[in-house]
Amino acid sequence: MADAEARRYVTLPSHPHIVKLLDVVLFRRLHQPPAIGLVFERFDTDVRQFLKMSLLKVAGMRHALRSVLAALAYMRELGL
Repeated sequence: MADAEARRYVTLPSHPHIVKLLDVVLFRRLHQPPAIGLVFERFDTDVRQFLKMSLLKVAGMRHALRSVLAALAYMRELGL
């Protein structure tokens, strides 16, 4: 199930509000089921660090929400 989802994400055309998946790695573990590792593009900061550095004003919250909604709408258009 997770591997099928990862395959769908790999084939997702790029979008400015979706982080690009670079690679999918299967880790085989002794006496345990395999684990899937996802390698994404790297950014200089993450959401937690960004929020610590600056207070998000209403306009910033609107922008972030619109970005997330645009990404979700795009994925829905593709049937994901």
